[in-house]
Amino acid sequence: MNTKFEKQYIYAILIYSFFWLVLIMQFKGIGFNDLWGVLGCLTLVVGIDYISWIVFKKWLWKFKLLYPLIVKTPVLEGTWKGYLKTIWVDPKTGKSPDPIPFVLVINQGFNSLNVALHTKESSSYSNSASLETIENTGEIWLSYTYLNTPKAEFKHRSKDHEGSAKLKVIKSLKGMEGQYYNARQMAGDMELEFLSKDKADCFKDIF
Repeated sequence: MNTKFEKQYIYAILIYSFFWLVLIMQFKGIGFNDLWGVLGCLTLVVGIDYISWIVFKKWLWKFKLLYPLIVKTPVLEGTWKGYLKTIWVDPKTGKSPDPIPFVLVINQGFNSLNVALHTKESSSYSNSASLETIENTGEIWLSYTYLNTPKAEFKHRSKDHEGSAKLKVIKSLKGMEGQYYNARQMAGDMELEFLSKDKADCFKDIF
């Protein structure tokens, strides 16, 4: 997480905790000169903070109203569809293949991110994934590495391979575009549009 954002979260937690401390002290009629009374109130505040943090990490951080004012990470979770446009040229035809349709599914938690990509012939699952917001420009980038596994019927011409992708998120959070690279020395462009918060299980769910 960006250091600037870390400081903002710390300040927010301190302000939130102080608010509850004052509220509890007023409810109990305790002044700051009562050390043991204040410590007792702090115990309650710690409990409130813990429960609030659990609720925030589980559900609250995904609320649209909190981004980007409080939560700096956009919610991309759900199903996306798009097309792969390879730069590879078939030596027999002298042309690149037609764009390949695919379905991309993102599972996202407050501290976790997983990406799955499905085409008609194979599926890819991320080994690592991250979202980065460029502080100076506000650009949002989704980067991930993956392992691609073709279906059995296509393994005679397509082997398991690793690769990576880097996608720029459009500010409306409704589209992405970028490039992919893989261990077979192939690369290309990717264009995506957001479909639904529901998560597709396979390529046939969409195409």
